[in-house]
Amino acid sequence: AKYVGVEGAPARADGLRTRLRDLPNASVAVSNLADFTTDERFDVVLLVGVLEYSEIYVPSGAGDLEPFERVLECAASHLRPGGAVAVAIENRNGLKYWAGAPEDHSSRAFDGIVGYPHHDSARTFSRQVLLRLFRSAGLRHVDEFYPWPDYKMPSVVISRRLVQSHPLFAAELVGDAQARALRRHPENFPLSLAAVELARSGLLHEFSNSFLFVGFVEPGSEVRHRLLDRHLVRKELAWHYSLKRRVPSETAFASDGGKGLLVRKRPLVPGTA
Repeated sequence: AKYVGVEGAPARADGLRTRLRDLPNASVAVSNLADFTTDERFDVVLLVGVLEYSEIYVPSGAGDLEPFERVLECAASHLRPGGAVAVAIENRNGLKYWAGAPEDHSSRAFDGIVGYPHHDSARTFSRQVLLRLFRSAGLRHVDEFYPWPDYKMPSVVISRRLVQSHPLFAAELVGDAQARALRRHPENFPLSLAAVELARSGLLHEFSNSFLFVGFVEPGSEVRHRLLDRHLVRKELAWHYSLKRRVPSETAFASDGGKGLLVRKRPLVPGTA
């Protein structure tokens, strides 16, 4: 595999090169993503904690969402046929924000929920607006995953399919992830109970604290089936990570082909039982 990192700050690019020094096929370019050019094309472009800063670094056009659309279009332009753009980002309607947690970028309570009235920080999006941004970049098929308590340090990753097929179990995993969160925020109400009620209402996915969306031009691409093999072929619907056990492990929950779930547990450290 070959990896290319794009970093706008020279000092951070130097740090990234140091971190990647054991990977002979990794390189780092110093550039604003919107100005980055290369003749290479890639299977996957990752925007992890990046899209929300677009209007700070990309000139705005006529539309309110134009900088964000431009960054996604730029990311998609570097794909091989059938490639994917993967975006990890907070949800401005995240459940923790309704419960009183400060917005991750502005540190103000309820800032995203009321539309970022101060206009002085990065901006995140609701699920529906984020899907619209993907479509504007030509990425019309999106596989949706929801990391909890957020994408930065997730202990659980839930798929859209689990929310649809086993909503109350998805809420149980959400409650577990919130209980294990490294950072505890103010809670004006019990998040675990609210997650159950959102699941009963069919709204849990709209209130996920974070999104991990993987977008494709067409759903039948070889890259999609290779990248999401465990989800599409092995029918795994959610993943739970236990890092503090004697043997750190991953527990995967997969469809059994009916109404039940199969549980698969594996060590995260090679060679352990």
